[in-house]
Amino acid sequence: MELERKGNVIYLRNKELNNLDKLVLDFISLISFDYVIVSGYVAILFGRSRTTEDIDLFINPSSKEEFCAFCDLLKKHNFNLLNADGAANAYDLLKEGASLRVIQGEEVFPNFELKLLSSPLSKTSMSERIKVVLDKNYLYISPLELQISYKLYLGSDKDLEDARHLYLFLKNYLDVYRFKYFLREMKIKKGLIKEILGEDIEI
Repeated sequence: MELERKGNVIYLRNKELNNLDKLVLDFISLISFDYVIVSGYVAILFGRSRTTEDIDLFINPSSKEEFCAFCDLLKKHNFNLLNADGAANAYDLLKEGASLRVIQGEEVFPNFELKLLSSPLSKTSMSERIKVVLDKNYLYISPLELQISYKLYLGSDKDLEDARHLYLFLKNYLDVYRFKYFLREMKIKKGLIKEILGEDIEI
C-alpha cells in the first residue's frame, strides 16, 4: 500500500480492498449530498487490523426530499433502515439529533450510523474533509489531524490503538499546525500523547 498526499487529497495506491471496504464504497456511491466518514473505519482504511460494528458518517442533505430520494435508492440496492419506519420518519429522527442505522440486507453488523451536522467538531470534519483516492474509487474522511486527536480524547483502549496506528502510519503526512491545534482544543495531556504516540509533541 503506497500513500501520497497533495493538499486535501490522499492517494492510497495498491490497497487490497477487503469486504468492509467494498461495502463502504457500495454505500457511499448512492449518496448525492455531502458526507464525511469518521471514527473507527478511518483507521481500518489505513491498514489497522480490527473489526467494527458500525461505520460512522455525518451527512448534509440539502432537503428532506433529497434525503428521502436517497432512502429510496438505498432500498433499491438492498440497504434497509434499521431503526426507522420509512424515509420521512428517518429524516425526523435525524432532525431530532438521533442517529439512523442502515444495514445491508438482514445483516445487522456492520451497519452504517448516520448523523446530521450539529456539533462544531462535526462541522469541522465536513468543512475540512479529506478525499481518499483508491485507484478508481474515492471517499471522504475527516481530517487526519482531527481524527487522531479525537481518538486520544475518547480514550478507550480501542480508540487509543486507532490513534497510535493512524499517527505512526500517517505522521509524515499530517499538517503539524492543525494537529497541535486540535490537541490543544481537546485538552489532550502531554503524558498521554507521549505514551500513545511515542513522541513528545509540544502543543
